Amino acid sequence: MRSEFFINVDYSEDLEKVMKDILHIINSFEEVEKNPHASVYVQEIDGEKIKLRGAYWFKTTDVNAPGNSLKSEILFKVIHYIKKQDIQIEENSPNPDDERKTVKE
Repeated sequence: MRSEFFINVDYSEDLEKVMKDILHIINSFEEVEKNPHASVYVQEIDGEKIKLRGAYWFKTTDVNAPGNSLKSEILFKVIHYIKKQDIQIEENSPNPDDERKTVKE
């Protein structure tokens, strides 16, 4: 099965290093297939943010495949890496609470 996730990284970050490090995190899980190989690449550029796409395959013969838990574990490690390296990420969309505050003010 195939899974993917997206992260919006600030334009000022060392994109090559971030992509390489995230790919290393994905490949550190033994459940992730080595062939076809995992990938991290630029999905799109939007102003001050660069949308990265991480994609990987995992083996399963079980209808109750560990896809969601595996994705959660990978994202947990990616989030930990982002925080540890102080990487600036961008939100996908405005926070609804921020919009409400603006309307109320």
